[in-house]
Amino acid sequence: MRRAVEPLLEHRLRLGDYETRALELEGEGPPYLLFHGFSDSADTWRLVLDALAREGRSAIAFDLPGFGSASSLSKESVLSQLDDFADAAFEHTGDGAIAVGNSLGGCVAMRLAERTGDENLPVFNIVFGAGSMRAELVSGPVEVHAGEVLDLEVLPVVDPAAEALEGDA
Repeated sequence: MRRAVEPLLEHRLRLGDYETRALELEGEGPPYLLFHGFSDSADTWRLVLDALAREGRSAIAFDLPGFGSASSLSKESVLSQLDDFADAAFEHTGDGAIAVGNSLGGCVAMRLAERTGDENLPVFNIVFGAGSMRAELVSGPVEVHAGEVLDLEVLPVVDPAAEALEGDA
C-alpha cells in the first residue's frame, strides 16, 4: 500500500522580530529545521522536503532574515540577528528538533546547538556538490547518522552553472 504524502504548506510566519516565509510539512517524528545558505531562500530545500514528505516526516524551511521574502536585517550584527531568528524558530517547533543547514545556514544551526546547550540536538551541515548532497553530523548524539535520517546522496541538485555549461555544449 502506498503512503499518502503530506502536502507542502507555504505560509507567512512571524518568528521573534522577523516575518518570514515558511515551507512546512506535517508528519511524524522530530521536525527538521532547515536553514538555507547565504544569498539563498527556503526554496533550496524543496527536493529535501519532497524526500521527507515521502518518508512521512515533519520539517520546516524558512527564508532567513535578509534573504528570500523575509524581513530585512538591521545594521546590527548579522549573526546575532540570525541567532535570535534561529532561537525563535527552535521555540516555534518545540523540543526534539533536528537542525539542518547549508553554508550560512550550517553556521546558524551550529550556533543554535551551542546556545541551547542541548547535546541531544542533532545538527547536520549539508554539503552540495557534484550533483548530490551529503549530510555531515557536526554535533549531537553519536547514534544519529545522516544515512539513517535521510539518504541525501540520491537527491539530485540542480546546478544552474552546470546546466548552462551543458546547454552550451
